[in-house]
Amino acid sequence: MIILDPEREYAPLVGAFGGEVIRISATSNSHVNAMDLNSEYGDGANPVILKSEFILSLCEQLIGGTNLGAKQKSLIDRCTANVYKEYMQRGYKGKVPTLRDFREELLKQNEPEAKEIALAIELFTDGSLNTLLFSGFQLWRHFAAEKEVAEQFGDLAEQIQTPTPPAFAPEQTEEPPPEWTVYEQYGTLFEQNPDMIGWIAIDGTTISYPVMQTPDRPNYYLKRGFDRQYSDYGVPYADERCFIDPQSDNIAIYGHHMKSGKMFGALEDYKSEAFYRDHPLIRFDTRVGFGVYEILAVFKVSPADFPYHEFVNAADEAAFSAYVERCKSLSFYDTGVNVAYGDKLITLSTCEYTRQGNRLVVVAKRIS
Repeated sequence: MIILDPEREYAPLVGAFGGEVIRISATSNSHVNAMDLNSEYGDGANPVILKSEFILSLCEQLIGGTNLGAKQKSLIDRCTANVYKEYMQRGYKGKVPTLRDFREELLKQNEPEAKEIALAIELFTDGSLNTLLFSGFQLWRHFAAEKEVAEQFGDLAEQIQTPTPPAFAPEQTEEPPPEWTVYEQYGTLFEQNPDMIGWIAIDGTTISYPVMQTPDRPNYYLKRGFDRQYSDYGVPYADERCFIDPQSDNIAIYGHHMKSGKMFGALEDYKSEAFYRDHPLIRFDTRVGFGVYEILAVFKVSPADFPYHEFVNAADEAAFSAYVERCKSLSFYDTGVNVAYGDKLITLSTCEYTRQGNRLVVVAKRIS
């Protein structure tokens, strides 16, 4: 749902429902891009032709009335096609041209009429009324990236195989069916990207993502997608110091805290004990095998005050117990989960915005 709120009446309501308020004005960091375009623009018609007609109409309003002559209209049509050329060649991906790009294209033309049009719209591209310019295309990227990431992870999830139940119950004399393996379930994804070490999922949340690890390139997937291309969302990834075989005492897994609730933004719900009681388990399957983990502590902390992410393997039982007790002492609530030396842990970590530098941390122990 999108609410247009020129009187700023709905911001508190949107905030109460966990929505996002995007302020658009001449002085804000976010603006509307009048040049926004995608392959579906126009319901099947040529997108550039329709956009050219819109830009013609826009220029008439910016310049004043209907004062555009035939030569001016031809220039606008030419520059519109030129400014979208590379964007369309990229398959409508990447940076979308802005009104400023359009003005710069006008300035490249030799005709004096082009310079006149560029001068007329300068106030709206570089002047005090540049509300129509999307600075850094932040607003477009925010929504486009979210849609693209959702589609990408949705495609990955569809490639996960699940065991097919037998058509009939086998007789007791028959041999039991072979055990289903992680490679049967995730093999296609392992082959696509060898950096994938597993898959993490929490029922009842949006968390269902591959987990990556690049020991020789720490934080590689902080700003890269599963396809290794740039992504604001990144992919959850394990600390380079951790191991899945043999499994470290603790595996730290990092993910972005998106305000939309995507990635590890969904962990925010675990600040509520009631939510935890309904969602106490985490599934973390790795190349080694399937795994179910029970949450034992949820807390927020600055890594400078408690370097939880540096705990990988305990030197001894006392060190292990000290880590667990510190986590429990910081927890928002008592989960009542007991932990013994030798249990294997995972620690999910994401940003927490009530204090600069804070992290929201969810610690769980393996139970199967």
